[in-house]
Order: sequence, then C-alpha cells, then structure tokens
Amino acid sequence: MRIADFRLRFMRALFFALVVLCCSCRIASAEDRGIPPDMVLIPSGPFWMGSNRGDVNESPLHKVFLSSFAIDLREVTQRDYRVFADSTGRKAPEAMSDPKFSGEDRPVVGVTWAEAEAYCKWVGKRLPTEAEWEKAARGEDGRTFPWGEDLPTMQRLNFADSLKATVRVGSYPGGASPYGVEDLAGNVWEWVANWYDPKVYSSDGIVRDPGGPATGRMKVVRGGSWQSKEYFVRSSARVAKKPAERSNAVGFRCALSIEEGVHREEGSHSEREGRRAGGAVFTGDQDRRVRVRGRGEGVGSQDGE
Repeated sequence: MRIADFRLRFMRALFFALVVLCCSCRIASAEDRGIPPDMVLIPSGPFWMGSNRGDVNESPLHKVFLSSFAIDLREVTQRDYRVFADSTGRKAPEAMSDPKFSGEDRPVVGVTWAEAEAYCKWVGKRLPTEAEWEKAARGEDGRTFPWGEDLPTMQRLNFADSLKATVRVGSYPGGASPYGVEDLAGNVWEWVANWYDPKVYSSDGIVRDPGGPATGRMKVVRGGSWQSKEYFVRSSARVAKKPAERSNAVGFRCALSIEEGVHREEGSHSEREGRRAGGAVFTGDQDRRVRVRGRGEGVGSQDGE
C-alpha cells in the first residue's frame, strides 16, 4: 500500500509539474514575440469556419489555415478610447454619455468602422480579419459558441435584451473561448476588417489567410450584442453594417500580426509615448510595430437580431 501511495503521489506531482511547464512555455512564447500582456496569442494552424446549420452566408463549413496572430483579451474600453480621442482631437461618441452605455470600463460604442480602424492603428495594431475573429472565438473544433455547445445563459454573456444596457468588459469569464479570449459573444457587436460578401466562403480545399473582397459597401460585425437573440451570438454568425453607422450595440477590439522580426515604432519618442496598447504605454525599447498583412475576408448578413 505504501508503494502504491508513493507512486500515486509521484504521478500527481509529475502531472502538475508538466502542466506548470506547459503554461510557462506558452507565456514565454507570447512574451518573446513582443505581445502585450492583455492580448492573447492565437497559434497558427487550421480551424473550421462557417456553418452548414446557420444563415446561407455562413455556408459552407470549410477549413481555413491562419498564420499566428494576437488579439485583445477584451473589447476596447471607453477609458482607452477617450485617451485616443483626446490625443487626436476627435470627439467622443455621443453614446458614451448615455447612462445605459457609459462607464470607463464598459466597451466603447457608437464608433464608426473608420474610427475603430484609426484607434487600432494609433496603438500600433489593426482590426482583426473575420477569419481571425472567428478562430479566436471558436478554436479549432468548430464549436457553436465560444464556451462550447451549451445554450447561452446570463451566466456566460449579456444578450437577449435582458439588461437593456452594456456591462463592464470581462464580466463573463465563464463565456471565454478555448484560448481564453473574453467577451466574444454578446454585450456589443465587434467591427472586423472585412468588407461584406455573402458568398465569400468556399469548400474548394483549405483556404490560407483569406483576404476577401478588396472593396464593398458594407463592413462585417461579429459576436452579437446586449440586444441579440441566441441565433446571433453564435461564433459563425455574420452581420453587415454600413461602415459610417453609429450604434450603441457596436464596439471593437484590435489584433496584431505576428512576424519573425520586431522593430521599433516610427516617430519621435514623444509621439510614441502617447500611443497605448491595451492600457499599457509603449515607449523606447518596449515599442512594437505591427506589420499589417493585407488579410481580410468579407462576410456578413443583413443586419437583424
């Protein structure tokens, strides 16, 4: 019995040691690539995109290969956007003064696609492509929601007009994706880089880093909002909006392309000092510049919840 107990304890200790080692390697990998601590590294590889059970613009279910990238852990907050607006002489969105949506830790809403893109560039990032957003949300196994197949509840997300308002980012850790990215379902729709094309998906082999249409009339939003019904908080759901539209149900988050080389941010030290990345100011040797690949993949459906 003593020998058996010793072996059991040894195996448990070995298991936990391996778990700690694996976690340490992942953290080190992200740090070595110059990824800010409030972003999540999404490794390169294939994943299942789209759905054969959703809207026609989500089909067919197909395999996409993406290069590695990083994405914000949570949506851009009003606090962070206000710094950007004050520094660039922009006017803060009117929705930020509405009691139902205002709050420094709530997601910024009422921004156009161009304003979202400008913010991401200002912090040295970019908007995620549609494919990147979906992989960050559902992982590699084609799950329906970020947390899996269980139906949405208010313990996982803010949806179905239950609260009739937005909530603080990070309020629903139980709704995180397989990579640990939060708030990818409900609360606010999120602008992505792509122009909308209802027929962009293809089942003709594996698509690599899809680029989508070069132009269009509508942009894509993903993830559903505080108003959305269950159908629209699925990770494959696609909705189109006019890029100049302002909505109290639309925000955004940013992404980073991962390259072999990392070089200094251009501009003077004082100019760089004002640029923020997820709440952290990057200056001097901490500066990281994004090489934005021309990736995007137009998708979206008629707006509706």
